[in-house]
Amino acid sequence: MAKRFKTGEQEIREAGKRDNLARKICLYILRRLTDISNEDIAGYFEIGYTAVSQAASRLKKEMKKNKGLKKIVHEMEKELLSEE
Repeated sequence: MAKRFKTGEQEIREAGKRDNLARKICLYILRRLTDISNEDIAGYFEIGYTAVSQAASRLKKEMKKNKGLKKIVHEMEKELLSEE
């Protein structure tokens, strides 16, 4: 994720920046493609566990409105799944 967005892992994990697209996508993908618990994801990102589901839901809604964003997310999902 950090490489794709040309940023550091710490910037993705950093809370408080509302327009951190890399963070939003990372939360969404972790929630969607892994069996990692919301509690564990939340601990890594230093947020409440309910915020994980809320962030994933918000991004899903945003992707319905923004086809470019949807394309980016799907490309990243495909890339990650091909690495398995």
